[in-house]
Amino acid sequence: MPLFLFLLSVTNTACKRTTDTFAENIQKGEVPIETADSIQYTFSDSAKKRFYLTAPQVLTFEKVNKETKFVENRYRTFPKGVDIITYYWSGKEDTHLHANSGYWYESKQKIIGKNGVVITNSEGGKLETDSLVYDQKAKKIYSDAPVKITTPTEIIQGVGFTANENFTQYQIKNIVGTITIEK
Repeated sequence: MPLFLFLLSVTNTACKRTTDTFAENIQKGEVPIETADSIQYTFSDSAKKRFYLTAPQVLTFEKVNKETKFVENRYRTFPKGVDIITYYWSGKEDTHLHANSGYWYESKQKIIGKNGVVITNSEGGKLETDSLVYDQKAKKIYSDAPVKITTPTEIIQGVGFTANENFTQYQIKNIVGTITIEK
């Protein structure tokens, strides 16, 4: 189950129109259509909890083509941070993602985490970076930024990585250091 699939369902929770910036952003072709504060969202499938999202604020924007007036791109921002927890079918926590800010581009099916991104998984793995992309179509997580991956047995630092969507299999592009953890 994709790590961020549930973001497709985040809509209209504690929403209000942002009319003050509406006219200004029409000129730029970017129209904020709603804001939501203090989000707590649970997604379940077959009576099983699959995802839990919390965010202090969500802003939804639409980029409108100036000539056709049709929506070219819809995206959501999490300017004050976002926390996402995914669960196995058994109900056990699978992965936890925290980012100090984030973006979800609906038409591109990409989610971007920025600033202080941390992912932990149930196998004891931890990823730290300042920029992360989740490609929903490819079911991959990747970054070209510096990364630090900590496992129960080692700490690996590098620049750039790719991983499966649950962060259980990964490859660092340019390893700059590895430390073995002795127990």
